Amino acid sequence: LERGTTFILGDTYCANVVGRGDVVAINHAAKSEVAGHPCYESFGLETYIGVAITVGGKPYGTLNFSAAEPRERPFGDRERSFLAMLAQWIANDIGQQQALEQLMTSREILRRQRKELDLIFNLVTSSIWFIDEQFRVLRVNDQASAIKNKLTDEVEGRSIFEMMPNVEARYGDELRESMRTGEPIIGKVEHTEGDEDNASWMRIDKVPYNDRNSRERKLITVATDITSFVQSQRALERHAALLERSNRDLDDFAYIASHDLRAPMRGIENLAQWIEEDITETAASDTMEKLDMLRKRVARMDRMLG
Repeated sequence: LERGTTFILGDTYCANVVGRGDVVAINHAAKSEVAGHPCYESFGLETYIGVAITVGGKPYGTLNFSAAEPRERPFGDRERSFLAMLAQWIANDIGQQQALEQLMTSREILRRQRKELDLIFNLVTSSIWFIDEQFRVLRVNDQASAIKNKLTDEVEGRSIFEMMPNVEARYGDELRESMRTGEPIIGKVEHTEGDEDNASWMRIDKVPYNDRNSRERKLITVATDITSFVQSQRALERHAALLERSNRDLDDFAYIASHDLRAPMRGIENLAQWIEEDITETAASDTMEKLDMLRKRVARMDRMLG
């Protein structure tokens, strides 16, 4: 037989071994119940001893020895025990190899996932800080380290208060209280001092959490620059105020224009009425129609003004 040769399970003595927990031994096949077995008919194997190999609770294969010559005496307990122990040793070795392969595969998967998460972590435009109970920096993304003009390795492991004394002065009590109580601080907006054009705004979120492994409380701080948003919002507010003022000015103009036009219109109405009264008896019919048309249009204009 060559390595890699395959057989149909039912055509081998191994079919009698798979699924059994004990050793199967045949010392003279021609004089046993397997005399009509396909394996005996095809290969004429007289002697066989085999046992199933189970790895991780699942059938893996068999360990067996066979020969074309019959064996003079049956296999004894010592031979059966040796084969069982050898099969167990092989099963353990295979199990260890499989576990090692699974471990290596898991490590590679974790490595790729970590690389992908690091990529996302560092592409985020917000500054992200992981801080322990002593307020040492456990990890930062590239955006956070860029604020200090330092490499990530130069920031991690250092006290945040040591690197930024102003943080302790302004937020030290707040950070300690959040770390102590576990209460998050969400959506707090801070801005730098300066005029409207040079000021900047940051949204700060501080979220405490308990580390599952060390059971220590830690803090993640996310700082997002919202300067563009605030400036756009304020520009919209200014435009809204200008629009409102323009609408008020337009309303005032319309009121004044209406008031100023009403007096002349009333004068025209009165004049048309007086003329009509003076010439009623002598005027031609078309003249009276035109005077009536004039008065109607004056009335229409008055309604439009008011």
